Amino acid sequence: MKKRAAFCTILISSLLNLMSCSKPNSTDQSVSIDTTYTVRGFIKGLDSAQVVLATRNGEEWVYDNAFVKDGIFTFTGQTNETLLALLNIEGVQYDGLVFYLENGVIEITGVKDSLFKSKVKGTQTNTESQLLKEQLIAIWDTQKKINSAYERFLGKNKKMIDSLDLAYEKTDQEKKTIILSFIKNHPASMVSAVEMENLFSYNPDVAKFDSAFNSLDEKIKKSKMGVILQKFLDVAKKTDVNQIAPDFTLNDVNGKPITFSKLRGSYLLLDFWASWCGPCREENPNLVATYKKFHKKEFNIVSVSLDEARDRSKWLDAIKKDQLTWLQLSDLKGWESDVVKLYGIRGIPMNFLLDKEGKIIAKGLQGTSLEEKLEKVLE
Repeated sequence: MKKRAAFCTILISSLLNLMSCSKPNSTDQSVSIDTTYTVRGFIKGLDSAQVVLATRNGEEWVYDNAFVKDGIFTFTGQTNETLLALLNIEGVQYDGLVFYLENGVIEITGVKDSLFKSKVKGTQTNTESQLLKEQLIAIWDTQKKINSAYERFLGKNKKMIDSLDLAYEKTDQEKKTIILSFIKNHPASMVSAVEMENLFSYNPDVAKFDSAFNSLDEKIKKSKMGVILQKFLDVAKKTDVNQIAPDFTLNDVNGKPITFSKLRGSYLLLDFWASWCGPCREENPNLVATYKKFHKKEFNIVSVSLDEARDRSKWLDAIKKDQLTWLQLSDLKGWESDVVKLYGIRGIPMNFLLDKEGKIIAKGLQGTSLEEKLEKVLE
């Protein structure tokens, strides 16, 4: 179920769909020549309403509202850096417009029912972003249709679901190719840095990530966004295939501390999930079946939950309901868990398969891929 897992990642681009399993990122750029910004918008079909402008500044979201009259709205202000922004119609959950807020005049034109397709022009970063968007619009439309079909057939037609998964993976590869080409051709653009974080947030190909990062302009590398990317890349390298899995200690469901490295001696799947994560719950039956099939062949699972303390009962209920009989661990700190940061988890479900010595031999195994890998290593 790779398609579904992709929507539990912490991607800025996923704001286009506003999926619930995500966590926002940060971005910045150098000070613009202009000292103020003006965002002028015209949304066809939106006679009167409020639009909400959310900007990501460091670790916080900052919100501003504007009234719409005859489709027209305006935001004004000043910023010392280029900020990733999300424009949404109040009360409308999906199809927000992602753009870059920076000093200067920014013009937005679009249609109410497809806000995310709006054209944005007027500043350099938005010109670059618009160029990439125009290459991706068709893919976004296709993926949106696939998602809708997925929801209709989920639990009703497995053959159709498998077909939709393959279709989504194909479009996702097309999207990645386009984005990597954009990064290569725009090494000095903040758009490249933000898209790189999106592209390599979930189960990154470390070699490609490293190559793409090294291709960035030095100015971008030294920016706050560049520092964030460097830290993420460093963690990704430490949790890549052929590395010894980082050690940690977490409590089990009874509050007993468990040190991960002491569990070595069998093939071990370190699985990150949460009771609130739909794709994780959909994947759990696969884990249960695989565990039953290979447990007697020296295979074990250790699950780490991203639930929070307030949802402890939901975590325990999910363990029972999904029949997860293996070791369950959590510090109940959600995304702020030290272990989540240690492994660079930016989306769930996510897992790491370890050999008997604790070396990572595979990662991000879902659906039948885990069983297929175990068939090979446990022969």
